[in-house]
Amino acid sequence: MDHVEKNVKKRKYSEDFLQYGFTSIITAGIEKPQCVICCEVLSAECMKPNKLKRHFDSKHPSFAGKDANYFRSKADGLKKARLDTGGKYHKQNVAAVETSYLVALRIARAMKPHTIAEDLLLPAAKDIVRVMIGDKFVPKLGAISLSNDTVRRRIDDMSADILDQIRSFQMKLQLWHKKLDENKIYMLPTLSAFFEEHDIEPDKRITMIMSVKEYLHMLADEISSYFPNLPDTPFALARSPFTVKVEDVPDTAQEEFIELINSDAARTEFFTMPVTKFWIKCLQSYPVLFETVLRLLLPFPTTYLCETGFSSLLVITSKYRSRLFVEDDLRCALAKTAPRISDLVKKKQSQPSH
Repeated sequence: MDHVEKNVKKRKYSEDFLQYGFTSIITAGIEKPQCVICCEVLSAECMKPNKLKRHFDSKHPSFAGKDANYFRSKADGLKKARLDTGGKYHKQNVAAVETSYLVALRIARAMKPHTIAEDLLLPAAKDIVRVMIGDKFVPKLGAISLSNDTVRRRIDDMSADILDQIRSFQMKLQLWHKKLDENKIYMLPTLSAFFEEHDIEPDKRITMIMSVKEYLHMLADEISSYFPNLPDTPFALARSPFTVKVEDVPDTAQEEFIELINSDAARTEFFTMPVTKFWIKCLQSYPVLFETVLRLLLPFPTTYLCETGFSSLLVITSKYRSRLFVEDDLRCALAKTAPRISDLVKKKQSQPSH
């Protein structure tokens, strides 16, 4: 019943909002106000005269003398541009989305708070454009969504893409191993070319293929060791250690894990402080278990990178995080695998705020 009442109370667009330079756009079935000057889409909650006027006065004071007909003309042009997926408006939106991903990636790699984009980077970029290029180009930057929530979504997307690339490679290893069992090497063009160029005898080919199979098997095992699959959830040990069974914990950490779950002090601390701070505090008392938990958040191939990851975790949590879900920021900050931003942009709708 409450849900129905909330829907009834939703504000609708009014033609009067044109005086503030706003038309409307429907995204995911929800009507939202869109500025006809900078094309920024505000939230549905901003469908109020005072909030629209605040946007207009703060971002577009130079348009204060324009009449309703001017804004109506801009609104008509904007609506026509939405229908042209190959037009200038669409390309600008795609560029705005791509830019938001690039900025979010820099924020993650620099381990800065997500709010820095809207509080510092975007205003600074506008100042640079205004002084170096001219006022008329500043509104284009208004189409770039860099709110705290948007930056978080971008980092989550890129983190998932990085992990997808790893999983995809794991699946390819399994496929290649299977094909090698069938003496098929088309997926290894360099090896195939080597056989042909040097006219390798069948017996020697089989021996070399066996060596490749052995290497692929070792590589698959090595990668799998850094991506453990715990029961229920991949991060059960990290997020809820007192609900995990001893046999589900890696052998090297089981003794420390037993000490942890039988410590009344540790149990009390777990339920009275943020989970991230709890594990950081466990570093001295349970170093092996702590490293195991850290590897769940982001796998590291060397001790050096593990220490680097821990340092990064300290930076991220001390600056702006009190929750444990920092694996996406860590992955984007430390992973050498680059996210496929162009693919992520294609998956997004054309609205830059998405």
